[in-house]
Amino acid sequence: TERISPEMLNGYPPEYADEEALFDALLHTPAHFILSTWHHNEYRNNEMINRFWNHFNVETKDHFYHGGGRLENRHAIVEALVFNFELQEHAEVQIENAQQELNFAV
Repeated sequence: TERISPEMLNGYPPEYADEEALFDALLHTPAHFILSTWHHNEYRNNEMINRFWNHFNVETKDHFYHGGGRLENRHAIVEALVFNFELQEHAEVQIENAQQELNFAV
């Protein structure tokens, strides 16, 4: 049997309310979406990835954070792109559309 956590029964704590509302809206949208958020850095992980966003496709990309007043406060961060469609499927549709446009141009 699946264990039910207190969060499932009572909802998530208030500090997660906005993230939970966004997750719920995106879970039920018929539209394709891409959400950019941080995944982790050398100090901590984004808890929202496991709580909400792992229900979708997640691709990560390393980059350096150039903000911050002091150089020693600037660190590498891993960005997460969260989306609800298959990348390969989308790429194939784009190629087909481009080929159809070329056929009409002849």
